[in-house]
Amino acid sequence: MDCLIKEIDFYSKKYADGRKIISIFLGGGTPSLMEPEYIRKIIEHVKNKFDVLENAEITLETNPGTVSKEKLKDFKYIGVNRISIGIQSFSDDELKFLTRIHNSEAAIKTVYDAAEVGFVNINLDLIFNLPKQTKQNGRTIWKLLPVFR
Repeated sequence: MDCLIKEIDFYSKKYADGRKIISIFLGGGTPSLMEPEYIRKIIEHVKNKFDVLENAEITLETNPGTVSKEKLKDFKYIGVNRISIGIQSFSDDELKFLTRIHNSEAAIKTVYDAAEVGFVNINLDLIFNLPKQTKQNGRTIWKLLPVFR
């Protein structure tokens, strides 16, 4: 955390002057493994060092199996307004091939949980063209249509 704060400080001295920040993206790895309090500190520090628009998009990457409904609720409360869920596939065989820690049921539940706690901007990361992937494997996404209506 200290190193990240120092890096934000460094770049704010170089790039903050006269710029308006329209989005904050917390990703690469799985930042949702951090407690919401840490994410809040990062967001607040960026807002203190840069001119962040009031309606800026603040995205947090997460993965099914690493986040609970309560944690999603906490992320929403601290100001995250877009959630990016690294589902990768809705096929349990493909998820095993990709060595993901979640299954398709957990992936679907995470999307519904995000919607239920109030996220209206939900991104799903999916991988296509995996070995032995078929069109049928991708059809599970239709189970999510009620979330996106």
